[in-house]
Amino acid sequence: MSDIPRTYILLATCNRARLLEETLESIRKQTYTGWECKVIDDHSEDNTREVVDKFAAKDSRFSYHLKSNEYKKGLSGSRNFGLDLVRRKKADFIQFFDDDDIMHPEKLELQANKLQEDPELAFCLCGVRSFNKREDVLWDLRSTFNYPAKLDLGEAFLLGEVQFVAQNPLFRFNYASAFKFDEDLDYAEEWALFVCMFMQKTPKYDSLNRVLFYRRKHSGAVTESDSAETVRKADLLAAKLKIFSFLNQHHLHTSISLVYFFRLFLLYQYDSKNLRLVGQKLKKLDRKAYLKFKTGIYLHKIFRKLILGLFRY
Repeated sequence: MSDIPRTYILLATCNRARLLEETLESIRKQTYTGWECKVIDDHSEDNTREVVDKFAAKDSRFSYHLKSNEYKKGLSGSRNFGLDLVRRKKADFIQFFDDDDIMHPEKLELQANKLQEDPELAFCLCGVRSFNKREDVLWDLRSTFNYPAKLDLGEAFLLGEVQFVAQNPLFRFNYASAFKFDEDLDYAEEWALFVCMFMQKTPKYDSLNRVLFYRRKHSGAVTESDSAETVRKADLLAAKLKIFSFLNQHHLHTSISLVYFFRLFLLYQYDSKNLRLVGQKLKKLDRKAYLKFKTGIYLHKIFRKLILGLFRY
């Protein structure tokens, strides 16, 4: 047992007792034995603690932790609290997880094996499938992971050519311990973090072609709620602005990222100040892209005048 790398599962939960039991059961059935599951409760008002205590009574690897008020309400605060709980522990790997998802019985074992085979890997990905009911989950599904070879991982993540949530990878502890999720964002916080991390330095990683992570789709999910559409749009824009500022501050922009933000600031969220910054950086990085930038600005001015003239009172 002592030779098995130690994995901490940081499971964030809030008022999902009715779903949490299935999630904890999928963790309990892991073929990999060297894990501890820390359930971080964001002040649930249902019987969440009772559910966790029932599992902990049978398996001491489960433990319940009420989130400190020092952290903001929401998933980001719960994950930051969990990371701070284990930051000083002797750990090898970190697995983030949510209270409504399911792990394949071999998820931790197969991903941990990859990380053990190559000490330079920062994380190992796996295939993912969505499900509505537990009986819809199939264990023998295959999946492939790839993205355009011309892009670095950070660029691909920024453009949406690569998409994965924090529950998918098994992270090496030394890599994940540097994470800090943005507690001001209720949506797109993972995307903002990973873009910034991957743009700083492209991590070495591997991917399994097995589906090992099953993501539940239901009306109670934050990303599925129609009532949260306004929040999602506001947070997505805020995340984009945070990424733009981060890349500026750390001198990490590439021509790909600058063109992305050119489109954003010209067509979707007009911002003349940031457009000037994009133009200045493109002029130094990519003359061809800069000429397209100048042409885009010129055409935008012409068509803007035409449209304003058309609707003049």
